[in-house]
Amino acid sequence: MLCILLATVQACQQIKANDLTKNIPIIAMSGYSEQDQIAKFVAAGADHFLSKPIRLPKLKTTVDLCLQRFRSLLQFIVQYLKIKTRLSL
Repeated sequence: MLCILLATVQACQQIKANDLTKNIPIIAMSGYSEQDQIAKFVAAGADHFLSKPIRLPKLKTTVDLCLQRFRSLLQFIVQYLKIKTRLSL
């Protein structure tokens, strides 16, 4: 299981290190629920952590939060581009 944990932590780090993917929300899910294991996921860039077994209402709430944050980011980018385009004209 340690190998899977390391691969997951490395995947989080790689996603967050790339400018093209760094804003993609990451929900880490694991059977590990010890604080040090959760801290590893969060330090690697996970936005949320869910312990297994996954409860569907908690998963839905977490996904909704991630989507809301992502939509807000997209709205900000669209507004920024509109302003930048107006200033360029």
